[in-house]
Amino acid sequence: MTEHSCLRCRDYLEQERAWQQVLREKQDAWFKVRQDLELRLTLTECLLFAATVALVLIAVFGGG
Repeated sequence: MTEHSCLRCRDYLEQERAWQQVLREKQDAWFKVRQDLELRLTLTECLLFAATVALVLIAVFGGG
């Protein structure tokens, strides 16, 4: 796109750049939230697996 010097075009281009920046910031924030949720899910899955293994071992070998 060629740059225009009229005020209307400049205002439009500035507004478009501002919206693109807002979109990038929101995408970055969503990416971070998604990473945090995936980490929490992974930790929860690991803890549940460990608890299941512990219960199976107790059931198989007895409680003491």
